[in-house]
Amino acid sequence: VFEALGGGVELREGDVAIRGNVATVIDNVVVDRRGGVLDTEETTQLLKDLDGMVCEGVRCIVKPAKEHRFFLVLRGEGLGVDVQLNDPHAVNVAPHPIVALGKGSEKTARVLNTFVKAVEQHFSTHPLIKELKDKGRRYPTTVLLRGIGRWKPVQSFSDRFGLSAGAIAGGNLYKGVAKLFGMEVLNVKGATGTQNTSLFAKAEALRHAVKRFDFVFLHVKATDTLAHRKDREGKRQFLERIDKELGEALVEVVNEGHTVAITGDHTTSSLTGEHTGLPCPVLIAGGGVRQDSVKRFDEVSVGKGALGLLRGNELIHVLLDVA
Repeated sequence: VFEALGGGVELREGDVAIRGNVATVIDNVVVDRRGGVLDTEETTQLLKDLDGMVCEGVRCIVKPAKEHRFFLVLRGEGLGVDVQLNDPHAVNVAPHPIVALGKGSEKTARVLNTFVKAVEQHFSTHPLIKELKDKGRRYPTTVLLRGIGRWKPVQSFSDRFGLSAGAIAGGNLYKGVAKLFGMEVLNVKGATGTQNTSLFAKAEALRHAVKRFDFVFLHVKATDTLAHRKDREGKRQFLERIDKELGEALVEVVNEGHTVAITGDHTTSSLTGEHTGLPCPVLIAGGGVRQDSVKRFDEVSVGKGALGLLRGNELIHVLLDVA
């Protein structure tokens, strides 16, 4: 749902939304969950002719996201969301069968199986696949679907906390989170949600946003992406880019009297390429912050800080208190 909202689809009651990757599966074994890591333009080219296909009266809205990712919205009658999808979240294993896990979701499973078969047939004759083969690049053969949900209205951020809110993000997922909760998503040219994103552009957007909103959510994606690729050096370099390209604006915002928090929504290991349950470091600056003795911002050093161990849903209340 978040991905589809962030991708510009106005969801309706009853719509079912699913995230997916183009992927390489050979002899029923997942070789690459990212299909050779296509760029956004290549994924767009591959998927555009699938948008709008109809199966059992259900319209399939297919849109590219960033790089190898895409989302699918099923629009029609009789759709459930209790379905096992085919992404095993691992390589060198078989994709899961797409099956209904509960009554009322059988039609969804049938439609998704038909969709995956249509994708595989489409890819097998697509000129871009031939081009990738000729260049010796790994190429996608199918799609792996992961994460299914149905849109429903929720209480807005403004109604819950009494704050106007703006969001700066490049990735559809994060724009979608913001949209669902009624934040105004700011269109920032150059904010791509990928490694080539313009952090300078995000910094400039932040300078303007703090004058308009009580609360600003600024998201950076590439650290997570690079960790998933086990690119430890690339992640280190991108963290240095954040310091260089966003740091000055953050200091300005604090000096203007605003409260700033720097953290992450989860940890991703550059060694395993997977998410972990380890806590994220949190730094809060400005206003009535109690200064502690921590001098380095990393996962280990901040464990000795004055904030202790916070749950994610406690952070907003700390920020409101400090501000």
